[in-house]
Amino acid sequence: ANSLASDWFDPWMAAEPPAPSGGQAGESTIDEALELTAAIVEGTGQPGPPDEWRLKRLRFLLLTALPELGAGEAADAEHLLLLGGAVDGLNEGRFLAFSETLLWVASAMLFSEELPPEAPLPADPEEPLEPSPDALEETGGLPEADRQLLGTEEALADAESEAGGVADLPLDEDELQPDAPPEPYRSPLPRALSEWLPVLSDAFAGAFSEVDPRINASLATAFDVAQYLQGTSRDRRRMLDLRSGMADAVAQMVLLIPDMGFYFDQPVRNRIVGQVERCIGFVADTDESGRPTLTREQYDACLEDLVELAGEMARKAELAGDPDGPYGVEQMRRELLMTPWQRINYTLGYLHQQEAGSCEPPEDPLPNPLEWSTLATVFSWFARQSPVYFQTPENEELLRRMREQGLELTESLLLQVDCISGAGAGVNDPVVRSLADYRQALESLVAGLREAELDYRAGILKPGSDVVLHRGADQETAFRNEGLSIGPCDAASVCEMTGELEATRALIGLFPDIYLIADQSGLGGVEICYDNVRWVNRRTEQVREDDTNVANYFGQLSFELVGRYRESGQLTEIFGFTFVSPSEYHYLFGAATEEILADSCPMEWVGSRIVTGLPGNAPIWVVPDRLTYLTAARSLPSRVINGNWSRNEEWRDSFITGLNVTPYLYPGDPGITTRVEQHLQALHRAEQNELYGALMRPLDGRSQTSIDSLFERLEEVNVRKSLVRGSTLLFYPGVMTGSDDIRGSILGYSGLLDRPLLRRIRESGLAVSAINEVGTARLERMQAQWDRQPENLRRSGSVASSLAHAMARINALHRMYFSRPEPPAEQPPEEGAKDSVNLPVFDNG
Repeated sequence: ANSLASDWFDPWMAAEPPAPSGGQAGESTIDEALELTAAIVEGTGQPGPPDEWRLKRLRFLLLTALPELGAGEAADAEHLLLLGGAVDGLNEGRFLAFSETLLWVASAMLFSEELPPEAPLPADPEEPLEPSPDALEETGGLPEADRQLLGTEEALADAESEAGGVADLPLDEDELQPDAPPEPYRSPLPRALSEWLPVLSDAFAGAFSEVDPRINASLATAFDVAQYLQGTSRDRRRMLDLRSGMADAVAQMVLLIPDMGFYFDQPVRNRIVGQVERCIGFVADTDESGRPTLTREQYDACLEDLVELAGEMARKAELAGDPDGPYGVEQMRRELLMTPWQRINYTLGYLHQQEAGSCEPPEDPLPNPLEWSTLATVFSWFARQSPVYFQTPENEELLRRMREQGLELTESLLLQVDCISGAGAGVNDPVVRSLADYRQALESLVAGLREAELDYRAGILKPGSDVVLHRGADQETAFRNEGLSIGPCDAASVCEMTGELEATRALIGLFPDIYLIADQSGLGGVEICYDNVRWVNRRTEQVREDDTNVANYFGQLSFELVGRYRESGQLTEIFGFTFVSPSEYHYLFGAATEEILADSCPMEWVGSRIVTGLPGNAPIWVVPDRLTYLTAARSLPSRVINGNWSRNEEWRDSFITGLNVTPYLYPGDPGITTRVEQHLQALHRAEQNELYGALMRPLDGRSQTSIDSLFERLEEVNVRKSLVRGSTLLFYPGVMTGSDDIRGSILGYSGLLDRPLLRRIRESGLAVSAINEVGTARLERMQAQWDRQPENLRRSGSVASSLAHAMARINALHRMYFSRPEPPAEQPPEEGAKDSVNLPVFDNG
């Protein structure tokens, strides 16, 4: 992010010539630059490659015209140079650079406007508006303004007389007026931004949110500023609100806090705030003549207090965290809600606890880098308010102490990151360690979700269900109701067969998937039954040749197997088969009559008497001369079916192979698909509400079930993600503000999962079961992006810009007031060399 942009040094082969010089050169140059920038805005985000020459023409135009531009035009030229490059960078996904540039330009325009004075107090209504009668009398009865005008006219008449009359005076009044001053330059940039920003927002709002939703907030803030500045009226209250909003936008983008007051208005800073306000008050105080009243005692005391606050107060636990923890989930959640700098020692303590003995923690707690930078900046500003007071040995010592504090803080941070990164195999930097903790928490959450999902499904679905609730009714299923058995369809037509048969998976699989889905999801139920059990292909044989009264009955056993679907008391036949046994059975001994032969289920005849006479050729006469038989079943249908259903001839397989069966189809239920679809949707909504609700709502008591533990598991994920964010912002602030990929993985809508992002996922309709895939993919992407960072950066970290700027101000203060030139080094002159002057070398701090 800090390297030179190579495209600035490309040849300007297709660039436009510079604008002509002259009185209107500035305006025409800016107008032309606005047109080029508008074209860049219009082409950004459109299909196809962007026109790279537009940006080059813009740069050539402005850079060549800058020497001839006035102050206002030059400021606009600088802003357009930055905006043109930033907008063009949107095509390459450089969204953070665009936001930074936009905030800088909007801030520069806003703060360059002079703040209007406070409105005057309203006039006293009791004060007379007209002059008093005494005043009129003193002025000859005329108001003072008319009196002065009259005097002017009289003086003019006297002058005319002395000059010889009116004829010698100029007749054109314009000749008497001085030349009007040129109108001040009015920037057209606010109006242009008001037109460009909505276009860019429409094109990139979604992409901005993937990196950081705060970018959209920054764009909205800049738009408010542009809208206001394009008007002509200025309101003090409105401008103060805009300045405050701009400061909050910067705080959101850089410090990742909701607004400036989130940190700087905390009660724990009251002592620091009070001291800073007192010192500023000393500078602002003046006497009746407007001269400053700042005394040396006040000045020296302020400097000493600022150094003490930076060295002591900024290290306290409430401002810099406690390195001793505690590190429970609830405690970490509260601590990590603060800005990372405010919990620097807490974070370092946690990292050292994770790798006990690998690195030594700092001997003393480190000061809060943000707080120290703020105090150092105030120290630098205050010191410059009175250079005479500042240039004393005592204040030089204070400056040295402040500088030593900053160096110690900077070096300690770098040493801690280097030591932590070197512990273990590979580069185990703070972010890698935080990501490892996050992975464990995510895996625990996924395991809890899976367990809770299974428990919930067990309560609403049948055992063995494989239906996916968020898919449609047309999904395939391998579900088989293991508890299903085959019973009679109608007890009156089963011919003695009343037992239950085993329903195999193959038989259940004869149902179309839609009915199996309805069955396992509880909408209805499938069932298989047998019906119309009977003997077919019946015949008789005489028991004896000489006895035609009784006979043995033979036949094949036949029955129907029917698959039905039952829902809300309504039955629908789905499939059916008629089975005929391959073997013939002797099923009855009874009277040899056509009536019995015609009876397909002669069970009512069993046990009845058969009375017959003796044969007529009997050799003896017997009294009584008759024979009595009992009708008897020789093969019962129940025994035959049970004996061959799953063994012997295994009739159950015939319904799958098609042997010995005649299939027939039923039309089925024409509305089943719609009802199943609606039922699955209802179940899915209920499941998602239950599981997502458990993720979002805290528990009233101790967790008892798997679903009750989801809130705590997600809370752990939140804490670990906060640690990833804090570690990155604390030890690698330049990466967080310069890498769109890393920032997007932490803060964007496609970043590491946490509770707010799960709310968005829920609103998008993503199933709970997809959290594992989505969360893991995002984590792997973040890990890969971090692994691509330079190794030396990961091992040593980087310094926050606020800390670097504060150190630069302290060093500049030292060079300005206390650096002493070093004596020139004595070097023997070379032979033949002329005398030269050795320039002094100053300590650059």
